[in-house]
Amino acid sequence: MSPPSSPDTGARATEPPAPEPPAPEPPALEPPGHGLIAAVDGLRPVLLRDILPWSTARLLLGPPGLPSRTYAGWEALHAHPWAPPDAAQRAAYAQRTLDDFAASIDRLPRNRTWAEQLDEARRRLQQGDWGVHLVRDVPLHVRATSLPDRTLATWGPAPQPPGSPAVELRGDPHDEFRAWLVERLQRSEDIGPLVASTIAGSWAGELVDPEDLYLAVLARYFAFALGAMDLEVEDNPVVEQLLEFQQEAYHFARGVLQRFGGVLLADVVGLGKTWIAIALLHHLHHRYDRDAVIVAPPAVLPAWQELLDQWRIPAGLVSLGKLSDLERYVDREVLVLDESHHLRNTDTQRYDTLQQWLRTPPGGRMADSAMGLRTRQVILLSATPQNNDPSDVLNQLKLFPETWSPLPHQGESLDEWFRSHSENPAELRRLLQYVVVRRTRGFIRKAFPDARIRVRTADGDFETRPLRFPRRISGLDQCLRYRVAADIQGERFFDRLITTLAAMQHPSHGQGLYLLADARKDKRLQGLARAGPSIRGLYRMLLLKRLESSIHAFRLSLDRLHRRLASFRAGLRAGRVLTGDALDEALANNGTGHRHRGHPLDLFDARQLLEDTEADLRRIRDVLTDLDRISGHDDRKLDRLGRWLDMRPPSRHRTIVFTQFRDTASWLAERLRARWSGVALVTGST
Repeated sequence: MSPPSSPDTGARATEPPAPEPPAPEPPALEPPGHGLIAAVDGLRPVLLRDILPWSTARLLLGPPGLPSRTYAGWEALHAHPWAPPDAAQRAAYAQRTLDDFAASIDRLPRNRTWAEQLDEARRRLQQGDWGVHLVRDVPLHVRATSLPDRTLATWGPAPQPPGSPAVELRGDPHDEFRAWLVERLQRSEDIGPLVASTIAGSWAGELVDPEDLYLAVLARYFAFALGAMDLEVEDNPVVEQLLEFQQEAYHFARGVLQRFGGVLLADVVGLGKTWIAIALLHHLHHRYDRDAVIVAPPAVLPAWQELLDQWRIPAGLVSLGKLSDLERYVDREVLVLDESHHLRNTDTQRYDTLQQWLRTPPGGRMADSAMGLRTRQVILLSATPQNNDPSDVLNQLKLFPETWSPLPHQGESLDEWFRSHSENPAELRRLLQYVVVRRTRGFIRKAFPDARIRVRTADGDFETRPLRFPRRISGLDQCLRYRVAADIQGERFFDRLITTLAAMQHPSHGQGLYLLADARKDKRLQGLARAGPSIRGLYRMLLLKRLESSIHAFRLSLDRLHRRLASFRAGLRAGRVLTGDALDEALANNGTGHRHRGHPLDLFDARQLLEDTEADLRRIRDVLTDLDRISGHDDRKLDRLGRWLDMRPPSRHRTIVFTQFRDTASWLAERLRARWSGVALVTGST
C-alpha cells in the first residue's frame, strides 16, 4: 500500500518498503527553530548521536518501559499498566535507565569520533540546550518524535531507521498530540544533569591533568564522607544551639539521610543524640515538608514533646510498648526510633509490627502492607546498637528504606555480607562508616579540646562555658559493699523468695505457650506463639532486677502484677484471653471492658491457663505477706549508702546517685531527705 500523496491533515500509515525497488530516504527531520520532543523507552548513545543536528531537544522517559528492562516495582506496573507510578518505582526506573546507559557507553568503540559526539551531548545537557525528563505521575507507553510541523509515532524507540513502520500526524492531530507531550514535559523531572554526569564519568569523559588526577584520588579516598556532604544553604535555627561537635554530626547525618534514607546516631551517652535528631526533624519538616513519628520508651516521651513544642516541629509520639498506635500515623514520611537497640531481634512481635508500618504506603492501611516496600526515612538513636553480635546492628539497618541508595557492599544481600564478615571488625567498621555517627567522650576531648557549651543561668539567660566531662574513678575500692541478711526473723527469707519467683509461670505474659496445637497454625496467632517464651523469661528477669534495685520497687511491681493477673483471670472467666491493648484496657477499668476483646478461650488450654493464673496469684499474695513482715527491718543497702554520705556530707560534696528504676529513685529521695536537705530528684518525667 502506498501512502497518500496529498499533504492532507490527519494520520497516514506507512508499511515497510518492499525489497524492490528500494524505498526513498525520508526527508531530514530539521525542526524550523524549535527542538524535537521524543517519547522514548530508554537512553542509548546512538540516540544522542542521531539528534546532534538539533540545537534544542527534549527527551521524555518514564515507566513502565520495555519488558526486557526490569527493576524494583516493574511487575506491579505491568500488572496495572495504566496505574500512575509511585516515587519508588520512578526512582528505580531512573536508576535502571542510567545504569543501562552507562553500560551501553562501555560497549562502544573507544575512538575519537564517539568521544567527541558524547562530549558534545554532555555539553548540551549541562547547558540546558537538551533535556532528559522523567514523567512523574502518569505511565508512558507512547514512543514518538514530535517536530513543530509533524509527529512520527513509531513501533520502536524513537527515532527509527529509514523505512521503519510509522504513523505520521499533521495538522490538528499533530497539534493535539504535541500539546499532550508538552503537558507531560511540564509535569516531569529533568534528569539531564545525571545523564551528563554519567557521560563525564565514563571513558568518554574529559582527560584530566595531574592536579585534577590528584584531586580525584583524594575524592575517591574520602568518598564516603564526600558522598554524605549536603551543600544546601543552612537556615536551621536548631543548629545554632548545637555545640561544634554536634553540628558536625548533624551535617554528616543530614547528608547520610539524603543519600541512604536512614542514619544511625550512636554517640555514647551524654553527647546530645536527641538534639541532633531534633535538628534533623526541623530540617526535614521546614525544607521538605516531611513530618515524622517518634517511637521511644515511655519515660522519655515527655522530653521529646518538650523539644518538639520548643521548636514547633509537628510529630507524632508513640510508646515503644504500644506500636499498634502507629496505625494513626501512616501518613508520616519519617520514623525516629529512640533506643533502637530494643528492635535488634527480628523474631519479636514488636519488630514485625514496625516492619509492617514501614511497608505501609502513606495513607494506606497496615493490614495491606505485606508486599509493600519500605520508603520512609529512618533516624535511629542508640548508644549501644550492638549488645550481642553484629546481627544486632544488621537488624536495625534493615529498617532503612529500600528505595534509596543501598549500602556499598559486595554480595547478593546485606544479610549475606554480614554473615561473611561477622568475624571481621575492620570490614564492619568500613561499611558502617557510611551510615553511623559514633563518637566517644575520649574522641570529643581530643578532637574538640576547646569545645564550649551553652548553659542556662538562674535568670533565664544563657552563657557559654568550657565543656567538661566528669573524670571516672573505678576499681574495687570504689564499690560500696554490703551483705544481705540471710536470716530475717529466723527464716531464710531471700532463699524462699527466689524459689517462689522461679516457680511463677506468668501466664498473662506468656499466653502463646498455652495455645492448642491447631491454633498455633493460625497466622493471626503466630506472633503470640513465637513471643510467649521470650516475654515470660524477660518478665522473670525484670522482677529479679526490681528486687536487686530495692524492696520498694519490687513490692510495687508485685502489686501491679497482681492487678494484671486479676484482670487476666476475669477475662478467662468471661471466655476471653486478653492480650496487649485489651489487657491494658481491662486493667485500667478494674477488670471490665473485655467482653469482646482478646482471643476466644477455646483456642487455648483453658484448664492449665486458669490453674497457672490462680497459682501465681497465690504466690504473689504470699510474697507480699512476707514483705510486710520484714518492712520494719533495716535496709542494709540504704544503710551502706548513708554511711558513705556521712563521710562525704552533702553540705560539702555534691553526689549523684544513679538507679535504673524511677520507683527506687523516688523512694530513695524520700529516705535521704529525712536525713539531709538539698536532695533533688530527676527522672525521665521531671
